[in-house]
Amino acid sequence: MVGLNPDFGKFLILCAYNVLANFVGFALGVCLACGFEVLEVALIVTPMILLPLMLFSGFFVNNDSIPVFLDWIKWLSPIKYAFEGMVKNEFEGTLYGDRVIQSLGLNDGLSVVICSLILLAMTTAFVLLSYYFLWRLISGGHGGPKKSKDAVAK
Repeated sequence: MVGLNPDFGKFLILCAYNVLANFVGFALGVCLACGFEVLEVALIVTPMILLPLMLFSGFFVNNDSIPVFLDWIKWLSPIKYAFEGMVKNEFEGTLYGDRVIQSLGLNDGLSVVICSLILLAMTTAFVLLSYYFLWRLISGGHGGPKKSKDAVAK
């Protein structure tokens, strides 16, 4: 209907990428929320982290037009890997696929499988980091249980 590749296997891979993108986004959000003791700080810092990841992912700004000194940010962005995986899944092996991929600046040697594995690794890393942040938050940051104000006063 909208001109996408009619191959059912490619559709399933696209659906899998959507699920992976949701997983990594959720894990990143939980990680950022657990990383701060004060909710207001987390709400202020999170957009400052997410906006550069979104901007330099290749979806909003073409990868070829990103300045060289900011080019490293794209490698930290899970949005880049989801976008690149979906684009390569859709256009690789088609008549104009190589041209489309090159025009988007996504010719950096990553395959559909590699992008999905990176998204899985990022999801796992963010979840593990979230658990560490929660442990640190609960234990008071020094490995022991947090002491109440009454116990400290005695």
